[in-house]
Amino acid sequence: MQRTFRIAIWVFVAGALLAGCGGGGGGSSGGIAVNVSPDTASLTIQDSRSFTAAVSGTANVAVDWSIQELNSGTITSTGDQSAVYTAPDRSVTCHIVATSRADASKTSVAVVKVFEMPPPPPE
Repeated sequence: MQRTFRIAIWVFVAGALLAGCGGGGGGSSGGIAVNVSPDTASLTIQDSRSFTAAVSGTANVAVDWSIQELNSGTITSTGDQSAVYTAPDRSVTCHIVATSRADASKTSVAVVKVFEMPPPPPE
């Protein structure tokens, strides 16, 4: 009986500790979230595409735009939540990043593939 009681207390304490750990990863469980649209794009060289970012969980819905890879085109902000990407003069795959101005740890990424010829049709 005493052993069962100790095990029950240990399970209770362990459960309480784990519940208090929380987790910290993304999701929409009440914090700031950023979502880029479209999240994928296929372009030909020197073509342009508009992107928008939806920010939730904060009054400050502005984002900063960037490209992860060097020499992979340009991204120009056209408003608090929009930008235009212009592809380089070569084939690349790059990642367009929208970063929340309210919390720089909150980002969303779009993958862009640039082709010399027209991109293949969607599958």
